[in-house]
Amino acid sequence: MIFDTLSNASTYFCLGERFKKAFDFLEDLKVVALEDGKYEIEGTSIFAIIQSSTTKPKEAQVWEAHKKYADIQCLLSGSEWLGYAPIETMKLALPYDDVRDFALFDGEGAYFQTHPGWFSLFFPHDVHKGCVALKTPSRIRKIVVKVEMG
Repeated sequence: MIFDTLSNASTYFCLGERFKKAFDFLEDLKVVALEDGKYEIEGTSIFAIIQSSTTKPKEAQVWEAHKKYADIQCLLSGSEWLGYAPIETMKLALPYDDVRDFALFDGEGAYFQTHPGWFSLFFPHDVHKGCVALKTPSRIRKIVVKVEMG
């Protein structure tokens, strides 16, 4: 898991060309003006999902992990807590769904507050929980860039 500001994105270009393209997309100021929806960056290898939602108490959100894709999550507006836990410390709650690329987990993890201009990068071994309310539910808008691993 990586948590950093977009101003440091070039530090992570060493992760490969797909990650460079994903960060280039995130750094484009025009992305804020895009409507909610799915956007192909490089076919099914790299794509972005922009979504608006309301944060919820942490008990109402689920822990998840992926196998096929890494997630780069970045808020466009609002604030939220993001949860993180190493996969080996969590208990599998719902087996991996190959079509939807996720498994659900139970357990405890660490939380960090994020705002626009920051990103979190979750690899397949990183269990994460998003859209957690700081104190009370609030509206957020975020972009999740999915980067195919391998």
